Amino acid sequence: RFFTEQDDSNSSNVIIVNQELVRRHFTDEDPIGQKLHLHGKLMEVVGVVGNVESRAINEDKIRPYFYVPIGQECWTMMTLLFKTNSDPMKLAEAARGAVWEVNPNQPIFRIQTMDQVVADSVSVQRFCMRIMVIMALVALVLAAIGIYGVVAYSVSERTHEIGIRMALGAQTTDVIRMMLKKGLWFTGIGVAIGLALAFFGAKLMTVMVYEMNALDPAAFIVVPLVLLFVSTLACYLPARRAARVDPMTALRYE
Repeated sequence: RFFTEQDDSNSSNVIIVNQELVRRHFTDEDPIGQKLHLHGKLMEVVGVVGNVESRAINEDKIRPYFYVPIGQECWTMMTLLFKTNSDPMKLAEAARGAVWEVNPNQPIFRIQTMDQVVADSVSVQRFCMRIMVIMALVALVLAAIGIYGVVAYSVSERTHEIGIRMALGAQTTDVIRMMLKKGLWFTGIGVAIGLALAFFGAKLMTVMVYEMNALDPAAFIVVPLVLLFVSTLACYLPARRAARVDPMTALRYE
């Protein structure tokens, strides 16, 4: 059963436990009617309720809990939850009025919606994620600069080869296509390895970060496209410039 108005200071002490507490302490017996020593009192189990996640929302561990009637325990602070289909903040004044009808001197503070409660509970994680996003963007910029520099340098080093091909009758489009193919091949290998490592790293992060998607499209689509685009520019621009140079000049290039 649940608590009733008769469960007050003049009645026997009763308690309701959750399923996790039953699993740990009443494995082979019916918990109803059993006695527990809690808070220096002997309490009778009168009901069993389901498990709830009442701690951090990113904590998967289910804990044993028990509930006591307010008429038998005096708490210095308590929380009231109201469910409504309208704007929850519009219910605030009505909630205050209902409490003050019972006790006009009762202080009421920290009125929040459930969205605000959830946001506050993950504020530290959200701050850490913002720092990680900034660091990831910086890493992406540095990676793009590095890829552009390395690929562009490797293409420019082949100016002499490009001059020979042009002197033998190769077309500009053929030279550019060859440079793009070789440059993007190595970039593609690096991106594939990076995606594999990022996938396993994201799997580990899902354990620490609440509601993180291990296959986030922004990370697994946008970032590789940016790197491939940078690599394409790094191959195309030097190759086009070298292909437009007079073959005899390119042959003398050191």
